[in-house]
Amino acid sequence: MKKIILCLSITCIAWLMGGQQVNVSAETQGNKDASVQLTEAQKKELEDLYNDLFVKKKEIINKYAEYGVITPEKAEKKLARLEKFKAELQENGYVAHWHHHEKMCEDHDKD
Repeated sequence: MKKIILCLSITCIAWLMGGQQVNVSAETQGNKDASVQLTEAQKKELEDLYNDLFVKKKEIINKYAEYGVITPEKAEKKLARLEKFKAELQENGYVAHWHHHEKMCEDHDKD
């Protein structure tokens, strides 16, 4: 009886998770090719938020290097990639291009 309940529980959880993945996928594809123009005020607000984010990410990367979790060389690579991402965001008017995520993941896996 316990095995049946366990199997049903696992099946229900898998079914629920599968439904969520479909919804997320549908949401990310909905605005894939839309061209969005932000106002200067919106760009400034996003710039401030991203600058705060980049400062914190740099602190985290440096702490990982300080604690020996990653090598200084790996930290430099991560910081360089962060700077590249920041420059690309600025060039694109702070509109992120989410469909490039697969390429970023491939680059990340190479490190």
